[in-house]
Amino acid sequence: MDQIKPCNNYRRHTLYRKLLNNTRTVAIIGSRNCSINSFNFSKKTAQEVSGYGYVIVSGLARGIDSSAHL
Repeated sequence: MDQIKPCNNYRRHTLYRKLLNNTRTVAIIGSRNCSINSFNFSKKTAQEVSGYGYVIVSGLARGIDSSAHL
C-alpha cells in the first residue's frame, strides 16, 4: 500500500497492511485548535461516513482528529 510509509517495525507494518488491505478508508484531518462548530461538523461527518462502511483513520491528535473517533 503506497499510502502507508515504511516503518522500522516490520511486524507492525505488516499488521497495518493486513488490516487496511481492501478496506475503504477516509482520513479526517484538521486543526488542533478548532472551533466548536468545526469539531461538531467533523464529528457528524465521520459518523455519517462510517455508516456507509468506511473506516476513519487519523493521527489521533487533539481537535479535528479526535472528533473523528467519537
